[in-house]
Formats: sequence, structure tokens, C-alpha cells
Amino acid sequence: MRKKWVVASACAAWATVAPSASAQVEEETIIEERVVEQPVVVEERVIVEEEAPPVQAVDTEVAPVHQVEVESPDMIRPRLGASINGGYTFNEPEGWMLGGSLRLGIQIGDWIAAYYQPTAQYASLVVQGGNTDGAFSLWNSFLFELTPADVISIAAGPSVDVWMGCEDGAQGDGQVNTPVNAGCAGTNPFFGLHGRLAFNIGSDGPGKRHAIQISFEVHPTWFGDDFQTIALLGGLGYDMY
Repeated sequence: MRKKWVVASACAAWATVAPSASAQVEEETIIEERVVEQPVVVEERVIVEEEAPPVQAVDTEVAPVHQVEVESPDMIRPRLGASINGGYTFNEPEGWMLGGSLRLGIQIGDWIAAYYQPTAQYASLVVQGGNTDGAFSLWNSFLFELTPADVISIAAGPSVDVWMGCEDGAQGDGQVNTPVNAGCAGTNPFFGLHGRLAFNIGSDGPGKRHAIQISFEVHPTWFGDDFQTIALLGGLGYDMY
């Protein structure tokens, strides 16, 4: 009897467990089927190629060169200048001199010039008896000039000299027994020579030049009868050449 009860209990327990186990198996089977039946999604990476911006063409054309025309200096151009000067004249007559000069002519290239230089001077001359008397001189010099470098000019040439106010026969050596027409009291005009050395400050170089000039000048004049005077002058001027 006891065995029957045990068998009956076992059957009842199986009847209880069997449906749940079967349901679980079925559920697992369905899940597996669902898993198996689920489509596999493959991610595809789409690579979008962006077009590079168009390369700007480099302008290889060379910009036109603007040519600057440099004015070439004229071969022959005006030679102009002016200066003040002063100094002393020796022999007969003798005395201090002060005045000025002009330069009017032509410049040939950069090295050579030819010009007329009038020089007007007031002279305080020693006259007979040791006194002083005023006189005027005008040197008409025709000079040829060489400019070997921008900073220096050398000129020389003949001169026609006129003296006024020398009626007393000015002389500087104290010779009181000489004729009245001694020295610059003679008959005008007189022959002379002029030499000029100038230093150019601020010259613009070859071509048209402008410069302040410091000059040293020598001027002998012959009056006849063995009378002559030699003037030594210093000057300051401005020249365009």
C-alpha cells in the first residue's frame, strides 16, 4: 500500500513538472529560432570623398616693368656761378682788395668748361708819400676750366684789366721820384692773367652739378714800364655746371 502511494506521488510530481519542462524547452527552442532567424545586420561604412577645392592657377605672368627714363645730361650746358672775394695785391700798386665775380659760359661734358669771369674790386692802395687812396679794378678774364674730380676745379686764362682812380700813380715801394703814370696810373686797358683753384662742396656728381665753391685765385697785371702787381684772393661762391 505504501508503495502504491509512493508511485502515485511520483506520478503526480512528474505530471506537474513535465508540462513546465516541456514549456521551457519549447520556449528555449523558440528563442533559439528567433535568434537564428534574426537577420545579421552588417554595417557598411560609406566613405564620402570630398572634392578638393579647385587649385587656383598661379599667375606666372611677370608684371610689366615700368622703365624709369633717366634724363641724360646734355653734352653742352650752361656754366653759371658767382662769388665774393677779397685779398691783397703786391708790388705796384699795393693794397687790400674786396669785391665779387661772375662766371658765364658753357660746360662741355663733365670735365671741361669755358667761361667769361668779370671780377670787380675795390682797392685801398698805397699811394706816393705812404698814404692810401681808393681805386677800382675790373678784370675781364676768359678762363678754360678742368674738373678732374667732382671736388676740384682748376681754371686759367688771359685777362683784359681796367683800373680807375689811379691818377696819383699808386705804388707800394715808396719810390716818390717815379713818373705820375707809374703803376695803374698808366693808360688802360692792361694785360693780365688769371688762375683759379676751386674746391666744390656738395657736388651732385657727373651730369648737372650744383656746388658751393671755396676758391683761391691769383691775378698778375702788367702796367708797362716794368710796373706790375700780383693779387692773391680767396673767395666763396655757388656754381652750377
